[in-house]
Amino acid sequence: MAQKFIISATNPCHLYEMARELHSLNRLGRYYSGYPIWKLKGSERMPIQCYSARTLLVYGLLKFVPERYRFSNCSLFRWQDEAFDRAVALSLSDDSPVVAIPGQALETFRIAKRLGAKTILSHATGPLQTWIHLVKEEFQRVGSSFDRFSPVDSETLSRHQEEYEVADFHWVPSQIVKAQLIQGGIAEERIRVIAFGANPTIYHQGEGVKRSKQILFAGQLTWRKGLRLLDQVIPLLSPEVEIEFAGPFLEESREWVRKWSRDPRVKFLGPLSSERLAEKMRKAQLLILPSVEESFGLVVVQALSCGTPCLVSDRVGAQDLIISGENGAILSWDSPESWSQAIEHWLRNPRQTQGDYSWKRQSALFLNEFYTTVTDDGEVEK
Repeated sequence: MAQKFIISATNPCHLYEMARELHSLNRLGRYYSGYPIWKLKGSERMPIQCYSARTLLVYGLLKFVPERYRFSNCSLFRWQDEAFDRAVALSLSDDSPVVAIPGQALETFRIAKRLGAKTILSHATGPLQTWIHLVKEEFQRVGSSFDRFSPVDSETLSRHQEEYEVADFHWVPSQIVKAQLIQGGIAEERIRVIAFGANPTIYHQGEGVKRSKQILFAGQLTWRKGLRLLDQVIPLLSPEVEIEFAGPFLEESREWVRKWSRDPRVKFLGPLSSERLAEKMRKAQLLILPSVEESFGLVVVQALSCGTPCLVSDRVGAQDLIISGENGAILSWDSPESWSQAIEHWLRNPRQTQGDYSWKRQSALFLNEFYTTVTDDGEVEK
């Protein structure tokens, strides 16, 4: 009897893409979602259970209620996640392996283990203590207050630590996160490294012609993503180089965006749909991700799937996929000169990257690590 996986996440993150692939292989038992089913693309015929009331309320508050009139974001998301966690826990009924993300897994894992199920904690970020340390240092470098913008509090930290201890296994997307977990006391044999993938129906090489001297940055415009370094890199670039920023900017980076909006070489596109982002990736000659802290960097596999080389910092987890000189380069997170030189080199020597970075491939690796078959006589086969 082939075991099927239970997957749980409030929002359609990397786990939803994994769930779709497992479903195509008849290895998905159920996907629990905090989003309503009408917001889940490609969910037709998938076994989905939605607990979305609190998620809709939280995102409604974030969108329509001014920050000074609402509870802290920590409290809001904990209120959302804990209720979702309890609902999923009460729905479990067998020993199917369960995959969930930090902050939403504690009760789910406790019940799953009572049922004899394997529990897998999927980390989209590194340990929060490490995240805080690295990001807080960068805020200090730019003379800003981390505490004002921090989405983390002591209750969140405590809950994550409990989940780390309860989980049987930890699925991490990079060697960076693996090292951080080991440093935090998690035994190496409990950790599996499987990179995230890209949706090939969206992120693929197209027919379009790449624009000369075009660079793309994709992600939230925050200090964590390396804006301080880019503040030093942009003036070093040739006048004909153009850089587009795809993604939302937050309050912390408002002044930075205002400053560079006056430069005709710099364009701020705001948040883009997945389809529009893929178009931009196909046209760009280069994607850059100079993050100070980045457990993986999903935009890297998306850009590589579109045939676009990537320059990443040595703190970006997706460096595991970079073969220097072939599909990009790995650069120091704090060396603007090396970044400007590398950008100019890759723009003078453009190339199209090759490789399979799809979720289909990554799902096969996931099953190789976690999939088991129970035979009729009760024996377990890998």
